[in-house]
Amino acid sequence: MADGADAEMEALQSLTNPREAVVPEVHSDALAGVVVGAADGGQAELVSFTPDFQQYRVSTPAKGLLVFSEIHYPEGLAVDHRWRAR
Repeated sequence: MADGADAEMEALQSLTNPREAVVPEVHSDALAGVVVGAADGGQAELVSFTPDFQQYRVSTPAKGLLVFSEIHYPEGLAVDHRWRAR
């Protein structure tokens, strides 16, 4: 959790594990009850797309956190896409 924009940027600089994410403190209530790893095996499916709106259908075995990354991974690049909040 990061309290404020400066703390968020500082936390982003310290990330070394691609499976971690920085969450702004203002969203801490939304993470209540989330257990890291409990939603493993869940799926997110893009069901509708326009440049300014995307809709996903999400199915998970438990409450979890879905992280969208703006990083482009070229096709064929083996990347572990599992994340955990920090």
